[in-house]
Amino acid sequence: MLRSADTPSAPLSDMPIHSIRFETDAACPALASKSASSVRRCTLHETTDRRASLRPVTFSNEGWTAPDECVPDAALGRDQVRSIMDGYSWYSGVGRTDWCTDEGLTLVHLYLKRWQAEYPYWTIICAGGVRGYSLYLHELAEVNAFLSSGLCPFDAHDQRTGYAAAHSAALALEHRFLQLVAKSLGYDFSLVELVTQNPHGDPPDDEWAGDWILVQDHQSECLATLDHRHSDLGNASPHRRDQLAEFYDRIGFEDPWGSSA
Repeated sequence: MLRSADTPSAPLSDMPIHSIRFETDAACPALASKSASSVRRCTLHETTDRRASLRPVTFSNEGWTAPDECVPDAALGRDQVRSIMDGYSWYSGVGRTDWCTDEGLTLVHLYLKRWQAEYPYWTIICAGGVRGYSLYLHELAEVNAFLSSGLCPFDAHDQRTGYAAAHSAALALEHRFLQLVAKSLGYDFSLVELVTQNPHGDPPDDEWAGDWILVQDHQSECLATLDHRHSDLGNASPHRRDQLAEFYDRIGFEDPWGSSA
């Protein structure tokens, strides 16, 4: 949807996120004042009705409190969250390892719901696989970039103000992950190749410079020389372009609006 340089270590569920306090609508208290003393760091509450609608009350971000009217109601039951998590976990002799958290999934769902992007992006995340996980990472990183800057990811003004920096940070993290996947399948792609050829991406047009330009402009300190290899795919060999298309096809990527990659 609303699309650092260091490759995260597994499991990626350890990526820090800004916690939210949740309660059922019926128990939702009035907003606390916007003072540091009123903001508490909390985790997801269990609700008496496991299918109850959840509503964020307070964001923990160095004394900043989100305007309640900016946040949508999220009809996301805990059973649904656990079902999605099952697609991003595995079992071994030491127990279960999760590559996402219930808090992270709920936060991503709220974000996509706020900006009316549940379809197709939430649908893709729920489906699991590399494609779904890359989108989960992207949206979670984007929300965290807003919160880390003291901006509300659900507020229209803050969304416009912080979008370029947040989206570029999310693009960088998402495509570092895809770079690891590509290497595990025997490919060697630069970051610019993966960003510009991702079927989920936004290519340049009259009103948009393109995802890669955004990454260059806002994440330059995270980029190395090798990240720019084969940056002019228009002059690249057909074989290289075919390899990128083959890779994205192998991991189930396609245009999220319906046409094949």
